[in-house]
This record gives sequence, structure tokens and C-alpha cells, in this order.
Amino acid sequence: TYAHGDQHIYQKTLSEASEDMDIMVRCVKGLKNKANPRKDMREYYDQIIAGLNVGGPKPIAFLNLTYVDSRHQQVIDAVLNDEKKYGSSYDQDGKWISKLDFTPPAALSKNNTETKTAHRALKLTEYNMAKSIQSEEAAEQRRKLRDQFRTDPLPSDQVNEKDESEFATVMGMATGLGLGEYHRFVGSLRKTGYRGNIILGVNENLPDNIKEYFEKRQVTMKPIRLTNCTYEPFDLEEHEKRLGLDVCGEPYPGIKLRWLKFPLGKDWLNECGDKCSGPVLIADVRDAYFQTNPFGKGEPKVEGLQVFEEHPLQLTDHWLVNWPVGDCKGQDKTFTKPMLCSGTIIGTRAHMIQYLEIMHTEMKAWISTPQCRLKTYADDQSIHNWLFYSNQLSFAKAIHNREGLVHTVGYETDLIRKLHVKDYMKLMNITENEANHVPFRGSTEKNWLGIREFLLTDEEGYFTNYDGTRSPIVHQWDRAGYPFGRWMDEQDFLKDS
Repeated sequence: TYAHGDQHIYQKTLSEASEDMDIMVRCVKGLKNKANPRKDMREYYDQIIAGLNVGGPKPIAFLNLTYVDSRHQQVIDAVLNDEKKYGSSYDQDGKWISKLDFTPPAALSKNNTETKTAHRALKLTEYNMAKSIQSEEAAEQRRKLRDQFRTDPLPSDQVNEKDESEFATVMGMATGLGLGEYHRFVGSLRKTGYRGNIILGVNENLPDNIKEYFEKRQVTMKPIRLTNCTYEPFDLEEHEKRLGLDVCGEPYPGIKLRWLKFPLGKDWLNECGDKCSGPVLIADVRDAYFQTNPFGKGEPKVEGLQVFEEHPLQLTDHWLVNWPVGDCKGQDKTFTKPMLCSGTIIGTRAHMIQYLEIMHTEMKAWISTPQCRLKTYADDQSIHNWLFYSNQLSFAKAIHNREGLVHTVGYETDLIRKLHVKDYMKLMNITENEANHVPFRGSTEKNWLGIREFLLTDEEGYFTNYDGTRSPIVHQWDRAGYPFGRWMDEQDFLKDS
């Protein structure tokens, strides 16, 4: 027995896969030969039926009607389950139809008059694409969808003629992390050839092994001293105390602890002086790592301030932005725009300092205004989006996901993981935890995720931009699940010593 590979198989229904498959589908559905509009497939079906009418003895198993009924039911279940997941070529009346309709919805309005109808259409497209998220067609349609309602300019096509990292700065808050997490962030950055500054806010009493590692990797440690907050206390339930709203950090006790990286980042850059005169990245440390030197030769030049969009289907109507902005500024001020992530921002030194100052000023306004004092620790992203979309960051440019220095992988990898788990729980009758440990479709010894199936990585498992090059910075990797974690454990560039 042999078979011919079909690189487009995940774009097809069973009936589109082969003539034999279509016969099986129509047999299960009780559809006659004329149901299929293709003449060649009807003729093939006639030949098969003629062959079945040849006389002679039947295989002995087929004489056992209990066995026949059982096998027949298995085939019925297999076909119906497949069509439920991947679509059918026949409608409920047995009429031949095309597969999933990937036509993108109408473009979202550029102003603040987006309708719920347009957004429902967007979510419907998301649902359809999720059912075939592994197909090349779906990937192309996701890109078309993104391009249809995005009008912000692409990153500058100017690239660095040489490594610009010597006076660059990468900084972030890194409290409460272990040595392995520092290896992943700091180690992967240094292994790209990055030569610049690394400044991290850390716990006051670091273990000696972490201090030694930071000294070896030339990391500037900035101890964070906790203190009592000077703003009006939140009325917290017991389960809400984990949000960290009842403790602040010096020397800014008037804002939430989660917001501290913004004014401190400005201070760190000013203290660093000319040594930090190059481009600046402020990033989340726990869930980010580096695949190439973000400021190296051949990478886009950093001009102004760059803010980074998340996945094209992650919009600001998400509660993370919609609820805080609606409560603070009024529901008439909410908007449906591409979600900007506050966990990765890049800019020139001057523009980064300007941005951090504007963020700090807005945060002080929010914490002192009753309707803006919300019991959440994640509203720095709300403020980040509000400032950009209310035109208060005129020097900033929004960069499409997978087209600049940052690839925010959380939305898509989480969707893939959830669909994967759901499929295998049903297919293999296993628990959610067990399904989480099953390798993804198309994975190989080198790659944790099928290349052709998902179009997110290269052959070795590195996340890629749309042009096929490796994404310099990967953010929100922790949504990808256990198979990716296992791949990470085997990668030397994510280990350090």
C-alpha cells in the first residue's frame, strides 16, 4: 500500500480529498450519485458500484451482522465527527456546497462608530478560521483580514547597517523570578550578540547565585524597596489581596506597584546617561525571550516610539481595555481598535523618556480619580491604549504583529492549544491534562509545532515573522502549552550558566 502526499489536505473536506472518501461520505449521508456535481467523480462511483455487484462469496466477517452493524456505525461516527471539525461539501439537504467561507468581514471604521454587527462578523470569521487554523488558506485569510482594517503605517524599511546594540538598553521589572527565568531572558539576549545595557528591577535580597549570574552577564540590578501606598486604600476582599494593590514601591508610593516600571524606567535611563544613548526596549521579563539581536545588523532602525499590536483578532473591546477606559473616561470614549501590548515598547532614548513621563502623569491622574481607581493590576495596558488612540502619543507608531521586532504569540498559540486539547480529549477519550501533553499536529523531533499546519515557526521551532525570518523578540510564549515548554527545555539558546 502506498499514498501520495497532499500538501493542501487540511484545506479540504473529506469529499474533496478523494473520490473514495466522497463515496464514503455519500454512503453515510444516504446521498445518491448525482449529489456530486463533478462528472469524473460520478463516473468513478458508477465503476465502484458495478464492481460491488460482482457475484461470489463474501468475506466471512461480513456474514456476522452484529460485526457489520458495529463497523458501519464506526464509519458513520468517524465521518460525522470529521465534518463537524473541518466542514462538509454537502449542506443539510444534501446539496453540494463550497467549504468554509473565509471572506473577511467589512472593514472596521477608522473612527469611533464601529458597530456591534461588524465586530460580530469579525468574531464569526475568527470562529471559522479557528476550525481550520492549521491551513495555509486560513493563514492567508488572517493576513487579508488584518490588512483590511489596519491603516497604520508599517515599520520603516530602513535597516541597521551595523550592530547598534552597544549603547542600547533593555530594561524591565524582574521581581519574584528564579534563576531559570533569568537565564531565559538575559541568556537568550546575550547569546544573540547583544552588547548593550540590561537594567532589571529585582528583589532587595537576591540569592548569591543570582547576583553572581547577573554580574557575569553584566546586568545592572535595581533593588525594588516596597513601602506603604499613599493613595486612598482599596476596599479589598481576601481573594483580591493577591492583586498587589495594598503595597507600593519607592520612590513612587502614589501609584500601583504594577505601574512602577514606567517612572522607574525613566529614572534608570537618566541615571545611565550617555552609556544608554542608543535604542531602548522596556519589556516584560517573565514571558519574553530573544531569537535574534533586536538592535543588530539588518534589523529595522529604531525611530520615534514603536508600540506593538497583538494578534489581528485581539481588539480593544476586550475587558482589559474596554472596562477600565469605559469606567474612567465614559462609555462614549471606548473604541474597537487593534490591541496594543504594554509589555513590549521600543523607542529612541529621548522618545522613550517622553513616553514614560506621559504614562506616569496619566497614572497619577487615574489613581486620584474615583471612577478610574479600579481593582485590577493590569490597567497599565488600558492606559497605554487610551493614550495612543486618543492621539496623546503623536510620536508613536503602531507596528503590526509579526512585521516588526516583536512577535506577540499569546492569542494564537492559546487558541491552537485549546483546539488541540479539545480535539484530543474527544478523539482519544482522555482528560484535559493528558491532552495537554499530546504533541501538536505535524510536530517533529526539531519542531514542536507543524510548519505547514500552523505557519508560525520555521523547521527548528523558532517563531517567525510573516516574511519567514525569525522574530527577534517573542512575547507571551507561556500560552503555548506543554509541548512548547518541552521544546524550550531542549534549546541551548534558552539555557545559560
